[in-house]
Amino acid sequence: MSGLSAPGWGENRRCQWRYGDTIPCDNLIALARGADVLVQCCFLADADVTTAARHQVAQHVITTSGQAGKIAAQAGVTHLVLTHFAPMSTTMLAALEADVQRDFAGPVTMGTDLLTLVV
Repeated sequence: MSGLSAPGWGENRRCQWRYGDTIPCDNLIALARGADVLVQCCFLADADVTTAARHQVAQHVITTSGQAGKIAAQAGVTHLVLTHFAPMSTTMLAALEADVQRDFAGPVTMGTDLLTLVV
């Protein structure tokens, strides 16, 4: 499935989401292309990639904040919702959002449990 349709949306609206851990790849960007909303995992802020182990995770397992911003920008999505982030300080959360906004100019929502979005 490449998107989600709902009554009243019309043919030109798409909601795209990903489940679980992802890293940037051409297929992810192709699937998200032009989506109204992309829900993207974002485990670490770029500044939190401080050890060899975290570097390996960022390269091979799960997206960082800078990668998430690039994915959203390259895919041309309208709204980015970040999920699946590691527990972090409010300072690191602010850094995470700033990393995303380096490349993605649209609205960014930090996903929380039971979050409801009106699209």
